[in-house]
Amino acid sequence: MLNRISLALLLFALNVLPLRPAQAQFASSNSGQPSAVSAQSTALPTSQSSPHRVTAYTLSPELYRKAHDRNRILFRLQLIGFIYGLVVLWVILRLRLAAKFRDWAEGSSKRRFLQALVFSPVLLITIAALTLPLDIYSEVVEKRFGISVQSWGSWSWDWVKAELISLIIFTILIWLLYVIIHRSPRRWWFYFWLVSLPILIFVFFISPWVIAPLFNKFEPLQTKNPSLTAALEQMVQRAGENIPPERMFWMGAGEKTTSLNAYVTGLGASKRIVVWDTTIAKMNTPQIVFVAGHEMGHYVLHHVLIGLTFFAVLFLILFYLGYRMIGWVLARWGAS
Repeated sequence: MLNRISLALLLFALNVLPLRPAQAQFASSNSGQPSAVSAQSTALPTSQSSPHRVTAYTLSPELYRKAHDRNRILFRLQLIGFIYGLVVLWVILRLRLAAKFRDWAEGSSKRRFLQALVFSPVLLITIAALTLPLDIYSEVVEKRFGISVQSWGSWSWDWVKAELISLIIFTILIWLLYVIIHRSPRRWWFYFWLVSLPILIFVFFISPWVIAPLFNKFEPLQTKNPSLTAALEQMVQRAGENIPPERMFWMGAGEKTTSLNAYVTGLGASKRIVVWDTTIAKMNTPQIVFVAGHEMGHYVLHHVLIGLTFFAVLFLILFYLGYRMIGWVLARWGAS
């Protein structure tokens, strides 16, 4: 029971960093999380459309209503998803599914790592299957508002890839959690926090190289748009950052979305600028540099470090609260 509750708290805490293609772009930092703009609702003029100076951003009443409705629906989806995720974990405990998975794992081998290889994927696949309806509905909403143009076959394959990545990462974390709990029942919350942080940062570091290309096509921006690359290089130099043209990329987003975006992601040697093909098609060079410059500002203002520090402290607090609550939970609901 101790391990089952600890696992539930772990999954709840790590749910802050979802790997869902329908909800987030992979390899995005808290600064570089693509804040996509619908191609249907952008009011920015291109160099061909109007020479006048833009002094305000406005939408037509119809587009404003659509944007408001979409934002309201997505907010409710996030709230419902959070509550529904807790319900799913409760159902898994209540129906003793986790105990059955544990018995299968312990019966398959006496080695803890092999047990984790049996237990974790079965549990995670169960959670994924139970939360799939919300993922599908989220994609339906994006299609309804003209944001997503991705076929259901392509979306399904992205969903499968995302789940496989989650299985690898969470299986390792769950295995480490059990090992640490067995070795230090009283201080596991602290030791697991120390061990898990480097793993999550490492995943964030390698994601531009390893994870992002699994979902979208990337090509050097220099070969696609040399003038834009030169303009972005000037912006990077003024920002005092080190992102050479070799780490500026064009991304093929048009086959999946009508959104526009240009963002900065990664850490250290993996830091890069990514510009979507939809953005290049709809915006001129100064506008694209403006969008990428906003994202670069997060790095200049150390928002990435601040965000990582915030979540590190949040995880530590959640793990400690989980440890402190276990006795009370067992006393109140231990029999069931």
